Amino acid sequence: MDAETAYLFRHALLRDAAYQLQLPGERARLHALALDLLEGLLGVPPRLEFDASGEPEFRPHPCDPHALDLAAHAAAASSLDAAAASRELLYVERASYRMLKAHDLAQAASLMQRAAAHPLQPASRRVLLLLSAGRMLHVGGRGAEAQALLREGTELARALGLDAALARGLTFQGIVLHEANRLEEALQLYEQALTLRRALGDRRMEGALLDNISASQARQGKAAQAEENLRRALDIFGELGDEHFTGGAMVNYGLLLMRTARQQEARDMLEQGLARLRSTGDRRGEGMALSILGGWHLNQGRHADALALSRQALEVHRQVGNRRSEAKALGTLGVVLRRSGAAAAAEEHQRAALALYEDLEDRTGYVLALSNLAQVLVDLGRLDEAAALFERAIEMQHALRYGFGEGMALCDYALCLTAQGQIEQAREAWRRGVPLLAAHASPPEVQRVKAAMLAVCARAQVPSLEF
Repeated sequence: MDAETAYLFRHALLRDAAYQLQLPGERARLHALALDLLEGLLGVPPRLEFDASGEPEFRPHPCDPHALDLAAHAAAASSLDAAAASRELLYVERASYRMLKAHDLAQAASLMQRAAAHPLQPASRRVLLLLSAGRMLHVGGRGAEAQALLREGTELARALGLDAALARGLTFQGIVLHEANRLEEALQLYEQALTLRRALGDRRMEGALLDNISASQARQGKAAQAEENLRRALDIFGELGDEHFTGGAMVNYGLLLMRTARQQEARDMLEQGLARLRSTGDRRGEGMALSILGGWHLNQGRHADALALSRQALEVHRQVGNRRSEAKALGTLGVVLRRSGAAAAAEEHQRAALALYEDLEDRTGYVLALSNLAQVLVDLGRLDEAAALFERAIEMQHALRYGFGEGMALCDYALCLTAQGQIEQAREAWRRGVPLLAAHASPPEVQRVKAAMLAVCARAQVPSLEF
């Protein structure tokens, strides 16, 4: 330790010792003085307001970079000055939304919970903070904590008769259920929220809910209903002139067009949606749009473009703390690398995706990564390992009632069994998988799987599994 470092270390110790020598009342007086001086320099910001949909209206203020220090001074001064407690709450709230703007989701959620628990916090604002904290924890991958906060906030909104907040809570819980592939339950909550939003005359959130409903219907294979709801959502956003929500709905529409084999329309829609999300500064939405557009290029066999877009998406997901989408991007990169012939790198990415999904307790994503990893192991000639993973994936997909995933896993398992020479077992897996795949996948995806089957059968010198 050099002399300067030693001095600083001792100086810090002396400073702490001097602080501890002050009587509690004197400490509180000094904190109150520091708070007054800082507010004199920076100004006192307004308290956060929430719009009719429950979104905070956060406008930057010079105090914001120092909000946590100001909150600490106010908390310490509150024993001397009761009014300081309300200033503590003001700065904790501002700090929480500043962290949200900086994409530090864990810190934002922690501060929101602290603000919600403050004794001076009105119940109506406590509801909104609990719901926002739950949503941030869910995006950041802390599912169990997120669900507990969302339930608490939703039930408190119901008890207080706060219909807008109740609709917000039901929507957030629906999103959690959608991502867990519990689609019917998600749709029930979305419909309840939609009824509330319509009664409130909230057109923007009505459109957002139609967009959410469409996403769940599309995953169920109800393409016509999903498209109708997306068109209605886009009409509403167009009437309102809302470019941000229009961008998100266009990306979802592009995904639906991909699933229904309208590929050029899909690409155009995705690129328009991405441009709108970028123009409105929605980094999280931008990352998700890049991921889906990368998937479009992958489906078209344009591996270089798919690789570039998926890497861009991964970078954005990491920057904004979207761990769920980060896991998806890792998995997509693994698929691109596999189809490009880089099996070893593909295995690395799929194992990284698998680990992240496990940490997130995301069973739907986990089982998808499991199937993708099994495909890589087939390419690497590790057929026994691959077969074991496929069997596990099929069982999990069936339990999740995810027809597309189960159909794909069965068909890929059939190819693995064919390569192992277990032809009768392969035929049985193929017989079970193809109807599921045909019911839930786009025609090009079905044809890709069938072409892979013919190639595997040719190498194994056996007849097609369809005969």
